Amino acid sequence: TISITGGEIQFTENVRNIGIYNSGSGSIEIDGASISATDGFAIYNYQSGPVHIISGTITSTSSTALYNRMDGQVTIDSGTISGNYAIQNGNADSSTTGTITVGANAQLTGANVGIYNLSNSTQSVVVNGGTIEGTSVTGIYNYSNGTVTINSGEISSNNEGIRNGRIGAAYNPTAQLVVKGTNSSTIISGGTYGINNTSSRTSANGYSISIEGGTITGGTTSSSHAGIYNYRNGSINITGGNIEGYYGIHNQGTSTDGDGFVVGGTSQIIGTNSGIY
Repeated sequence: TISITGGEIQFTENVRNIGIYNSGSGSIEIDGASISATDGFAIYNYQSGPVHIISGTITSTSSTALYNRMDGQVTIDSGTISGNYAIQNGNADSSTTGTITVGANAQLTGANVGIYNLSNSTQSVVVNGGTIEGTSVTGIYNYSNGTVTINSGEISSNNEGIRNGRIGAAYNPTAQLVVKGTNSSTIISGGTYGINNTSSRTSANGYSISIEGGTITGGTTSSSHAGIYNYRNGSINITGGNIEGYYGIHNQGTSTDGDGFVVGGTSQIIGTNSGIY
């Protein structure tokens, strides 16, 4: 077990370019400390060890701040995590089951991506509050067969608030996104799309979104903007929430695609051009 309850730890050069490297099943607990790395991961959780960040600052200047590679359970109560990617959960080469749980007082900022959920298997992310920003690409990228659940919190990007599904993947995705909470407690916003539910593979199927509440907004000034963009064989089920953009929902596919959506309940869809296109 590694328990760090204060102070400042900096890593500017080492063999692995890693701040804290947990190679097995041991646990890491951070409470009030500052962990930083210049060129590599500030925290690298390689296998199944649990990581608990009670408070503190985790920073990587040019890489991923916290990399949960395999089956670790990561809980973030509060604190600040920042890097090119604030968090990467899983890897493309293994079937893994790691979980990221984000608490109400956590602040995650990625210059590219806030949380990158990457796996052949069922890596999962649960957001119970806090703020998650992926400045240039997306707040949360669910490039996996796992589920991202948003119960509360604010997810944002200058590009896409959330991207769900695999682009260019060599196998079919079953990525799932569930958005819950109230319209004021769950906010997803992007400069182009609030949510991009997409895959570039015509044979892909199974990636899905369920919207039960929240406010989802995309850009409002261009035909490439939408609250939700659904491409190819993705499916959307909407029973609540507010969805806004140039198109509230842009549903795009070909004659061979099985994409579609169901809208009902207390949902409100607003488009400066069209509500549903």
